[in-house]
Amino acid sequence: MRSTYSKKNVCKLSFRQNNRGMALIIALVLISVLALIGTFAVKHSTTDIKIGTNYKESTKDYFAAMAGTEEMRSRLRGTSTSSNFIGDTSSPESSVWSTYIRTSIDWAVTDDPNYDATYTNTLKDSAQADIDFWSKIRHKLEYDAEQDGHTTLNNHYYDGDGDTGTHTAGSPGNIVYYGYGDPSQPTTAVQFTSSTSHTFKPVEIITSNGGTGNSEKELECEVVRNSGPPITSALYSETGVTGNGSALSIDGNDDCGNADDLPPIYTVDPGTTTTHGSSPSYTGSPATPTSGSNDVDIAGYVDSLKDDAIVVTDSSYTFSSSYETYYWDTAGLSLGARTMTGITGYGVLLVEENIKLGGGFTWYGLIIVKGDVVMGGGGGDVNVFGAVLSESNSDIGGNVNISYDSCILDEALNFQSFKIIRWKQLYN
Repeated sequence: MRSTYSKKNVCKLSFRQNNRGMALIIALVLISVLALIGTFAVKHSTTDIKIGTNYKESTKDYFAAMAGTEEMRSRLRGTSTSSNFIGDTSSPESSVWSTYIRTSIDWAVTDDPNYDATYTNTLKDSAQADIDFWSKIRHKLEYDAEQDGHTTLNNHYYDGDGDTGTHTAGSPGNIVYYGYGDPSQPTTAVQFTSSTSHTFKPVEIITSNGGTGNSEKELECEVVRNSGPPITSALYSETGVTGNGSALSIDGNDDCGNADDLPPIYTVDPGTTTTHGSSPSYTGSPATPTSGSNDVDIAGYVDSLKDDAIVVTDSSYTFSSSYETYYWDTAGLSLGARTMTGITGYGVLLVEENIKLGGGFTWYGLIIVKGDVVMGGGGGDVNVFGAVLSESNSDIGGNVNISYDSCILDEALNFQSFKIIRWKQLYN
């Protein structure tokens, strides 16, 4: 019997069956592609989340390390009697002094891979318990400067201690200070070493570690205290000084005995000192007023110190009994409005323009005036224990006493902020 299906029908059936197979294959391929896309999307999202988390932790640890640096800088200000002070109180400063600040009581010396048992390593707690860091501070030594590239031909500091040889970790040399220690640059603050006594502070090295685990960040910076202007005499004037009467006393001998004695008055050439009436009492080394080329940047120091200053509002302002820095803008004020009488103050007084200091005025510290300074008048004595610097004329007369005192000046500057002069991130 002959089949009822023709060849044509057989071909159509075969083609339809093949089509059904292709649809299944295409569906499986699409499912596989979608699965791969989904897997990639999930993996990519997970990677992004991990990257974001790591970046967040890394940023948090970086700022934790910065918090440690800032706490160190803050706690360097002041003196041994100040709350939370962490500075070196030994005299002279010890080359093996160091202090740690920690936020966790679980911190151990093994957490610092560079811990050195030969240092004092005083341990202090931080008030920032919600931030995870530890910080270390020590004085900069000659070996540290040499590790950063200091040589006799590439000076990072003025080598004034008589030893220009290289040093080792076991014999690191002397402390590096910051101030007016280079006699060839008497009005420029520099890093220096010295074999003589001085009142300047060491350069401090702060190492701060933030966070825990693999994302820890470690920073290192060098900080210095603002050394204030160079003190060349008990009274300094850029243009000239007029001294009036025998009741005037200006003494350049250091009442503290920690620093070299200075002349009573210093003026910048061609400025001179003129005396009217009976001879005032001038003492110091030398005992007579001198002049020279050491031009102090009065305006620059007022501007650099006033950022940390308390603003004085008027001539009857009540000053604190503790050492502070004050700024008074006398521009445009009449003589009466810029005259201070019957006032006692401590610290640094910065004056934007002209000032008159009348009877009953007593100041312990440093007075820096951008303009003229007039001292004297009725109502009592005028006393300054420290130093006075004016950018222009100084007219001094009556019952006025100015006495140079390096310890009082040091006390007045102790509360200035420590500025960062070098910074880097450490990679261990």
